[in-house]
Amino acid sequence: MLPRTRLATSRHGVVELIELLSFLPLAASFALPSVASHRECKPKATTKYSIRHGAKPSGQGNLWEYYHFLIDFATAMLHFMRNDSAPYKILQVPDWRNNKFRLALPGQPQRSMEAHFEFVLGQPLGLTIEVASSFEAFAENARTSRQLDWDCHGAGQSNQWSGFPKEHLVEFRDHAWGLPGLPPAWH
Repeated sequence: MLPRTRLATSRHGVVELIELLSFLPLAASFALPSVASHRECKPKATTKYSIRHGAKPSGQGNLWEYYHFLIDFATAMLHFMRNDSAPYKILQVPDWRNNKFRLALPGQPQRSMEAHFEFVLGQPLGLTIEVASSFEAFAENARTSRQLDWDCHGAGQSNQWSGFPKEHLVEFRDHAWGLPGLPPAWH
């Protein structure tokens, strides 16, 4: 059975507990999709997104780290894109901040969330990540894309952990449970 992770979220000062399934054993349990997949995006059928310029994972996190990918990033991206029916979606992220927004740590392929990205967001949503190499490139592309108001700390929270509402986590859990390839015993 897939282990569950308990998280506490806070909303208006009230702490709520939620159980999420843990994806750590997922990679060892069955073969994940290849990260080398390529999608041909047709411009008219593509929605372009961009995270806002000042966004960053909680604490000192990086997207190639399990917690920050799963809790900071994946839950929010699913929430923002869940009603977008475009078959192709591109999310632009910055790369000039010490590799914080890369899904894999350069030079260390074992420190990667690429396969998890493909399994939970990439293939199900038709989502591809584009890494902008400079602020100028990021700003230029941001003008023609939908800006996501992604704030890992939640509205006005100053703590070091993600502050998303419980609903985002429940939505992500339900999405993950509905993915093809998860054995029924894990639900």
